Amino acid sequence: MATPLDGIGPRSEVATMSPAPVSEEPLLWGRERELAELESAMSPGKPTRIVLAGQHRMVIAALVRAFRAHALESGWSVAPADGQGELSVPLDTSEERFWKRFHDLLGDSADAYMAAPPNQSPLKETRRLPGTGAIETQNLERVTPGATPEGPASSGQEPSAHGKRDHPPLLLLVDGYQPEASFGSWFTRRILADMVVVSCGLDGVERLQPAEKVILLGPPHKQSFRREFEQFGRRLSPQLTAKESEDYSKVGYGNPEVLTSLVNVLRLAL
Repeated sequence: MATPLDGIGPRSEVATMSPAPVSEEPLLWGRERELAELESAMSPGKPTRIVLAGQHRMVIAALVRAFRAHALESGWSVAPADGQGELSVPLDTSEERFWKRFHDLLGDSADAYMAAPPNQSPLKETRRLPGTGAIETQNLERVTPGATPEGPASSGQEPSAHGKRDHPPLLLLVDGYQPEASFGSWFTRRILADMVVVSCGLDGVERLQPAEKVILLGPPHKQSFRREFEQFGRRLSPQLTAKESEDYSKVGYGNPEVLTSLVNVLRLAL
């Protein structure tokens, strides 16, 4: 059976290394641009929806893991948290079903991120329009975290439909999103997450429009990928030669399954 190492001469020495840090996950090699785009889109109080689409789910999952860790380090709340499974929104998702899953993930703090539960009229606020004396009734479900009907919030506290929100900004990670249009409208108006990242295949991008940003995952940046591979090779004992690093990086480039197998083999022995 062919292996990722076929065509490359074996080495007689045993290669060993200590486990690499999570930040050096091979599937992230050459993905600095995508991670930077996700991080730059973090804006508490300004709800943002990002679509992360690609052919290889392994790479998407690695990016989501890295971004989840970054958000937690930045003081955000993240759902689902590590170990809570995935949050998917298939075609048959109902408002009540999502509401229950949302509460399971966030517990008592879930209400701070919802404008109103299913089957409940959204809260309203009546105010007098400046300079006219006219009365306006506004649905608070349309007031985004960090903003008031008069404008952006000036304090660090972010109001929600249930009053001043004293919870951290929320990153909601959705793996697969393909509901009916009625649910999509409800989701957009009532879920007050500060940032929603939806992962999907390339065939699901059109269904998720419009979104503030769509990140399409093509091959990793080649020069950055090769540089990361060379650095990895220098941490082995014995180190990879320049020729070996070049050959191995060519084998693993653009193929996450092969790259993962290759790195695991090199970490153990050759």
